[in-house]
Amino acid sequence: MIKLGKYFILSLLIFKIPQFKSYSIEIKGTKASFDQNIYKLSLESCLKIAIQNSTDILKQNSFNELNGVQVLRNYANFLPNLTTQVAANYTTGTSYLTTATPTYVNSSGTTSTISISSNFNIFNGFSDTSSLESYLLKKDASEFTLNQVKQQIVLDIVQNYLQIILDNKMIEIAEQNLQESETREKLLTAQSRLGSKSIADLYLQQSQTSSAESYLQTLKNKIRNDQIILLQKLRLDIQKNYKFTEVNLEQTQSEKKYEDENEIIKLALNKRLDLKASQRLTKASKYDIEVAKSGYYPKIDFMVSASSSGAILDTQTVNGNNVVPNSQDNLNDQLFSNIKYNFGLTFSWTVFDRLVTYANVKQSTTTSYQLKLDEENINAKVLADARTAFGNYKLAIQELESSAKGIFASQKAYQVMTGRYKVGSASFIDLMTAQSNLVQAESTRAQALINFKLQNWNIRYATGDLEIKN
Repeated sequence: MIKLGKYFILSLLIFKIPQFKSYSIEIKGTKASFDQNIYKLSLESCLKIAIQNSTDILKQNSFNELNGVQVLRNYANFLPNLTTQVAANYTTGTSYLTTATPTYVNSSGTTSTISISSNFNIFNGFSDTSSLESYLLKKDASEFTLNQVKQQIVLDIVQNYLQIILDNKMIEIAEQNLQESETREKLLTAQSRLGSKSIADLYLQQSQTSSAESYLQTLKNKIRNDQIILLQKLRLDIQKNYKFTEVNLEQTQSEKKYEDENEIIKLALNKRLDLKASQRLTKASKYDIEVAKSGYYPKIDFMVSASSSGAILDTQTVNGNNVVPNSQDNLNDQLFSNIKYNFGLTFSWTVFDRLVTYANVKQSTTTSYQLKLDEENINAKVLADARTAFGNYKLAIQELESSAKGIFASQKAYQVMTGRYKVGSASFIDLMTAQSNLVQAESTRAQALINFKLQNWNIRYATGDLEIKN
């Protein structure tokens, strides 16, 4: 609930107002700004701007993109790799060969090799499948978290915007009550000179007019500060001129689906995005354990390769004898004719890895346990949020009803007391008390209307029923 604090107490000293009017709220820019246009902001446009400009959302979007790449990479793990290599070398010098008869070979020339190979994993302890399942769940959790962040930002902006609307209502009360105080002060000044009213009544009225004027200035500064806070959250240029449009407060019909606490709890457990994200992360951690356990299993790979080589000899002597052929094929012909193919299976099993796999499994298990605890905490938080939101929503409805009755009773009491004061059967203190009660009722009504609107948004957030329009 938005609290008025000391501003609400001060409002009790001011006079009656008529029904609320609907008009725009402006904040002027600084003279340093070259753009003197007035930009209109509504609640809907503020929400749209907040979603587009929020740094939290921008960060989460980049994290989502990274998760998408991770998923794509894990899909690619099921495909064979492909490696090619091309080399060309010029060599010169003498070699001493001792494999058979010791021989001196002196040569110079150009050699070239081309190779292409591919490796396909057949079995790796289910690491690839478990890793893919884990990242798919983490991607879902990341998307849920992104939408949860959007909902939190929307609720925050709504609260700030409604606070500005409430400030405006209180300014409207203060302005009209100040006007009435000034009018009454002029009347009492004339009446006291004629002796028809007590000079004490005039002094009391002057004191009340002064308090009303001071309170009005305080409210104007408050709404200005609240507007600057909202513009800062929207990441807009606070030096420009803005106009905030009113919110329709006449729609006070409650929704039936929020009238049953058990249904609200059920809805929250099924739709809250933070709970869904936590559940996905907990499930993903189980697959991470399987990935760690894959180190205990053997690995089987299928390998295929093709290679080709060729050489052009400039000189070559063996034990002093020239052995360069009279004719040599060019490199291209040699590379296309001297091709060797290789196929094979590779079986590998790490018998002892110095407890690396054991440590990885233990770490993954611990992480999974911690995520499970986080899920339980979030589940409890969702239940508490749902129950709290239900209580606040019901209270907001009751405040609407009681504030409407309070206005009716206060207006009637003020009318009666005004008539009595005119004929001299009531004191000025009695009239001031009646006016203060009426202002309190008007202020309570304004707060009840704003609070109902806010709790309507809040219960939708608490149940995960808050839809975000991009």
